[in-house]
Amino acid sequence: MDTHEVRLHSSQSQVDGDIVGMSQLVSAMLEAVNAMWSAGISAYQCMAFIESKLRELYLQSETIASVMLATDFCTTNSITTAMDITANDMELLLSVASVHTPEASKRYRVLMR
Repeated sequence: MDTHEVRLHSSQSQVDGDIVGMSQLVSAMLEAVNAMWSAGISAYQCMAFIESKLRELYLQSETIASVMLATDFCTTNSITTAMDITANDMELLLSVASVHTPEASKRYRVLMR
């Protein structure tokens, strides 16, 4: 059986001079998978868990896009508070939303700056 190794390169990165931290949604998912694997949960079940969490991320990005398109004005803070996510999660979810609903990210590009 293959053994796999995971290395942490960085949970912080520089984007246009700003430090952008890791999404708490992604961090929590990875920590849960690590705990599952350490507890002896099968690889299949770990992958099923990852798939369900990725599906949740996608659905949250759809929600954000819908809110942005349905309101004349909203702030990052109002969305993060309503959805109980962090600003780093918002960055990730907006990136996902830009793929399936590009008009939302174009309309509110200023929100994230």
